[in-house]
This record gives sequence, structure tokens and C-alpha cells, in this order.
Amino acid sequence: SSLCTITLSENLEYIGMFAFEWCNKLQSISLPNSVQIIERNAFAACESMQSISIGNNLQSIGMAAFQACRSLETIHLPKSFAHLDYSVFPLSDMLQSITVDKENPFFTSVNGVLYTKNHHKLMAYPCGRLDETYTVLEGVEELHYGAFETNMYLQEIILPLSLVVQSLWQMILRRVLPPLSMVI
Repeated sequence: SSLCTITLSENLEYIGMFAFEWCNKLQSISLPNSVQIIERNAFAACESMQSISIGNNLQSIGMAAFQACRSLETIHLPKSFAHLDYSVFPLSDMLQSITVDKENPFFTSVNGVLYTKNHHKLMAYPCGRLDETYTVLEGVEELHYGAFETNMYLQEIILPLSLVVQSLWQMILRRVLPPLSMVI
């Protein structure tokens, strides 16, 4: 698509599925405060998009909403944000940082990596970060599906004991592993 600029209505409440997919020349967009939902693949393959300004009332982002936004370097989530689907940012090779309003009750950002507020779940690791090693915070019990998806730089992820124990315990409960005796 040759679409370069978009002006959205101040009454718009959601960006629908595939709404701006493959708008290759779109470089930036400002979402009005009225937008509450960005559905799946809404901005997928907007390869030139360098920035997105998200309004104060966004609550949810759907799967692959920002897939292959290869020029997007950072995204900031507002206080109202409450739901992140899985695999939201794959192939967004330049994405270095996901930040969150400090008053958000559900999520927090630790050095640009998205976690739940209580640090029990790592939600998304930016796929454009250049780190070769990353240490997941102690206390994390779960990794969101696709949390490290398409990062080509990471060679080592150091998992906390809290995640290892929780994962083993769930495998035992699901009878994936025979009962184990563990000493910690």
C-alpha cells in the first residue's frame, strides 16, 4: 500500500483485524485516546513504521498486531493497558524497548522488557535487543507464549529457580514427568 499518513477519528474505539496490514510506507501513527483495542494483525508488516503514539485508554493488543514492524524501536503502553495477546511483536527486528506507564496496575517494564506487575510472568522480550545473554528476574514463574520469539541475538537465557521449580511442578502434575524428589 502507498498509504503514508492516517488521521483517525477521535471517536474510534478499536483498530480492527488486518486494518493497516502491509501499509509499507506508513512511518508513524497517533492513536486517539478513544482507542481501547488493537486487534490481531492490525499493523502487521508496516515495515516503515518507526513510531506509534498510543492513547491513554488502550486496554488490549491482539496477536501479531505489530508483527514485522521492522522499523519500530520502542512502544509505550498506557496506565489503562490490561491485556497482551501472545506473539504481538514477532519479526519487529528493531524493537529495543517496551515501556509501561508507572501507574499501570497490570504490567511493568524492567529495562525495556515487559513483565506482569508482580514479576511472576515475563510477557515480552523485544526481538531487536542486542543482548547475547539475558537473566530472567527471580520470582518469575511463567514465560508468556512467544516471549522471546524471533530475537536473533540471544544465545543464552538464564532462568531463575522460581521458574524452573514451577515448570517442573506443572509437568509432574500433568504427569509429563514421573514424580521427582527435589532438594532445593
